Amino acid sequence: MSDDREDQQDVAWLLARERGESAAPPSEARMRSYERLVALISETPTARPSQGWQQRAQARFDGLDASRRRMRWTAYGAATAVAVAMLLFVVRENVREPSLTVEVRRAGDPRRGEGVAVGDRLVVRVAALGTGELRVYRDTESLLARCPGDRACRRDGDGVAIEVELSVPGRYRAVAFFGTVPAPTGTIDGDLSAAGDRQVKMVTSLPIDVR
Repeated sequence: MSDDREDQQDVAWLLARERGESAAPPSEARMRSYERLVALISETPTARPSQGWQQRAQARFDGLDASRRRMRWTAYGAATAVAVAMLLFVVRENVREPSLTVEVRRAGDPRRGEGVAVGDRLVVRVAALGTGELRVYRDTESLLARCPGDRACRRDGDGVAIEVELSVPGRYRAVAFFGTVPAPTGTIDGDLSAAGDRQVKMVTSLPIDVR
């Protein structure tokens, strides 16, 4: 049996398996190899690929001449294709979920009472922001900070962080928009509504009352 025919049978079996259909594997040896591959990948630690990995992989493959490409795919056959597909699945499943964290850095007398006071600073971090945006609001009509965009914004791992001075009393909230967010409307309610209309995923912090 040629390598091409074996590959085709592997692919047909795997597709049927993914659809939940009953299908016999091409051989016991192939099935055991597949199961060992699944076990190996399941033990792979969670990791996020570095930026540009797809382009680097494609460039490396494109750099091979046709005969070497054919030799590699013939040598590894469908097992390589399955491994790549499953590894991409594992990476996608283990990419960090979008998250929003808020920290208040207290200023002044450390013995003062509980609560957040004027002069404290608000530090907001967002993981896995991607092409989205972080915004910090005061009350309902004051957009205090945007990240990226403001000078106080900085990279924080695979996300961003921004620090805002709580200079006046009011209710402060942070919102992370994960996706292409519309331009600010001037109010937090307007921004949330505009993002919702475009089905942009959002994470909103609990309100922080500053007195």
